[in-house]
Amino acid sequence: MGLMSPEAKAVLAAGNIPLAFFAELSFRSGVERYWTGTTPIRWDGQTWLGVGNLGAASAMDSSEDFRANGITLQLIGLPSNSFTDFDALTASDYKGCRARLVTAIMTPDFRSVVHPIPRFYFIDTLDYELDPELGAVISVALEVETRRASRARVRRYTPQDQEAEFPGDKAFEFVPYINSGVDVKWGTFGSFFPPS
Repeated sequence: MGLMSPEAKAVLAAGNIPLAFFAELSFRSGVERYWTGTTPIRWDGQTWLGVGNLGAASAMDSSEDFRANGITLQLIGLPSNSFTDFDALTASDYKGCRARLVTAIMTPDFRSVVHPIPRFYFIDTLDYELDPELGAVISVALEVETRRASRARVRRYTPQDQEAEFPGDKAFEFVPYINSGVDVKWGTFGSFFPPS
C-alpha cells in the first residue's frame, strides 16, 4: 500500500487538495474536539465541533536547529459571555494534558477524512482576552514532548505541590508535621498523627 491509501493518492493526483485541521484537547474534566469545518463531523469514532473561520493556528514554533517546538491554537470572535466559567480554570486543569493536532486530507465535499497526519503535543498555557474589535479570544499554546521535558521543573514536596499536580491526593498532608522536629512514635504505643 505504501505511505498513503489509493484514495489519498487519487486526491493528490487531482491537484486540488482539500485540507482540514482537527484539534483534540484533553482537560482533567474531559476531552474537547474541534475541526476547521463549519458543521459537526463524525470521524475517528468521535464527533468534532466545527469552528469555521473562528479558528486560527499560529505558524509552527521552531528552534534554530529547525525542530518543531509547538503551536498556538485560537478561537476568535466569540461573544464576550462565551467563557463565563473561564476564571474557574487553573493550570492544574490543563497544564501537561495531552493534545492531538491532525492535518487531514479530505474528500472534495469535506464529509470524510481520506488521510490523517497526526502530531502529538502537551497543553502548556491557556489564555483568554476580550478584544473590543475581535470579541472574545481564547489561545491554547501546545508544546512537543522534548520541549516539555527540557524545561526545568521545581518540585517542592509539600501538600500544596502534590495537590496542584494530583487534585485530591493527600499523600504529603503530614510531611510538614514530621519535618517540624517533633518526636514521632510509630506503632501501637505511639501515634503518627498529630494530637487533636
